[in-house]
Formats: sequence, structure tokens, C-alpha cells
Amino acid sequence: MRILIGTTNPSKARYFERLMEGLNVECVTLRDLGITDEPQETGHTPLENARIKAAFYGKYADAVICADSGLYFDSLLPDDPRQPGLHIRTPQGGKRLDDDEMIAYYAQLVHNLGGKIHAYYMDAMALLIGARCERLRGRTTFAENGERAAVEGIRGDFGRRGGNEDILNPDSAKGIVSDVRQAFGKS
Repeated sequence: MRILIGTTNPSKARYFERLMEGLNVECVTLRDLGITDEPQETGHTPLENARIKAAFYGKYADAVICADSGLYFDSLLPDDPRQPGLHIRTPQGGKRLDDDEMIAYYAQLVHNLGGKIHAYYMDAMALLIGARCERLRGRTTFAENGERAAVEGIRGDFGRRGGNEDILNPDSAKGIVSDVRQAFGKS
């Protein structure tokens, strides 16, 4: 059975490919299939966006796996325009930030908020099998050191290492792999 990894992020694609190793599944990426269309991520939570992506890419494959994440600062109210949420790279609806701009932006925000904050990621994965999302997983990952999560963590998770591997919660990933195993069987 073939499963489409519904992401344009090469690091997320590699992450999911590694998760599927040993299963009776052939992983294909959007790039492998020449898919350049992207869904409008209009959800208000990572889980809503993961579902939107899975449903959108479901027109290209019978099985699709997608993920989405959001970064949240405890010291900001949910509706505060400075709250990154789902728009980590486009804070406050502005232009898309590159790695260095993003690090500078959040370093300044942390400084303006007193130099140390507590942050957490909310992440979600959706597995579409057939015509509907049958299996969904969501998890919140809390950072012990807010300053590190807000500044160094952004550099590590999104920057020069080129990956989101650390954002995707291992417990959610194990659940999705278990669901794929159940649906497609072991190799």
C-alpha cells in the first residue's frame, strides 16, 4: 500500500518516512508525485489544519499522513496578536520570515516580555485512509525552559538543522505508526 506524506517540508517528509520503516507501506512525497498545490490552512488549531491538509491531499492518494504545529507563549493571551500560534513564520500576519529574521523577531519578543518565558508546542497528525480522516492524534509538548524553547529551540527546530523532527511529539507519532500498522499490516 502507498501512503502520501502530505507536507512540503523535506524534514517532516524524512521524519514520516523513518516512522514508516518496517511497515508494508511505500511512502511517497508531494515532490515524488509532482504535486505543487497546497491547501488553504484555515484551521484555528494544529489538529484542524492537519485535517484540512489530509482531506486536501486525499484527492491524490487513498492514504495520506499530515501534521501541523503551533508555538504558544504562556505569558501571552491566546488572542494577543504577538502570540505565534499557527503563524510562527508570519507573525502578526506580516511577511514570511527567513530563519535569521525569525530568530531575531522572537529573541526581541522574549526580551520585551522580560527575557524569559514559558513556551509550548501544540502538534497534531492526521491519517486519512480512504475518503475520511479515520485516525487523529494531538499532543501538547511543554518546554521546561521557556527562553530556550522560544529562542534556541526555534533555531534548532526550524533553522539550520533543517528539521521539525523535535516538534512532532513522539507519543503522537507512535500512535500514528500504530494506526498505520493496523491499517496496512507489518511488512
